[in-house]
Amino acid sequence: MTKQRKSGKRPPAKKAPVKASASGSSASSVSLPALGSRRAWSATARFGAVIVAVACVLFYMNIKDVYEAQNSALAATESNSQVTVERGDAALAFRPVEGMGDTGFIFYPGGKVEYEAYAPLMQQMAQRGIFCVLVEMPFELAILEKSAAGVYPADYPEITNWVIGGHDMGGRMAASYAAKNAESLSGLVLLGAYSSKDLTQSGLPVLSITAELDTVVDENKMERNRENLPEDTLEKTIAGGNHSGFGDYGLQDGDTEAAIPAAQQQEQTAQIIADWIAALP
Repeated sequence: MTKQRKSGKRPPAKKAPVKASASGSSASSVSLPALGSRRAWSATARFGAVIVAVACVLFYMNIKDVYEAQNSALAATESNSQVTVERGDAALAFRPVEGMGDTGFIFYPGGKVEYEAYAPLMQQMAQRGIFCVLVEMPFELAILEKSAAGVYPADYPEITNWVIGGHDMGGRMAASYAAKNAESLSGLVLLGAYSSKDLTQSGLPVLSITAELDTVVDENKMERNRENLPEDTLEKTIAGGNHSGFGDYGLQDGDTEAAIPAAQQQEQTAQIIADWIAALP
């Protein structure tokens, strides 16, 4: 559940009374702003208020349309014989019932996508022995809380190695977090995403997975930002997959219909990640 901050107004400051000088004139001892400057200030304040109001309206219009998790994704948020799902504060943890290793995976969802849409992918990874934390972002935008990953190592001390990853905007924000916290991470996973931060000297292993039919991700930005990744970055492509298929939220605007079911794309993705994690030093 997204936390809301409480806000309050300061009480108005009390104005000191203006005292007249001995000569009976207060103008000689008190400097008042010229009428023109006060009018200018009022006009500036009104203009600023309009700008803030317009920004709020545009922000609301941008976030009100969210891709909802499909019923099959919501079903994956429940525990089963192989995976125990733990509901925390703004996160879901997926714990393997058997064979859990010492590596955990923190995942940032794509922009304007309900975080539960990635539960099927987390289930697939947990079934392969990887403890996963699926993070809920404010307004479904990872850019608003890109440092969220920092709290989970303390919450789960039994996990000694942490990999961070994400899809689309979530991947970019995960990369931004990794660039500043490489020493506390064991790897970075990008799904249909790129890093705008330089990771070439981070010493961090990176896995980049794309989908063959993805027409949402900006190919020019992907290519331009490839230079930010280490030379030994492992790049994989899901044949027949698309951008939306990394999650379970329907077809995203601008995407191409996939040639394979989303469940198959998620299974392949989970296996690639699990194999890569197993090979980490």
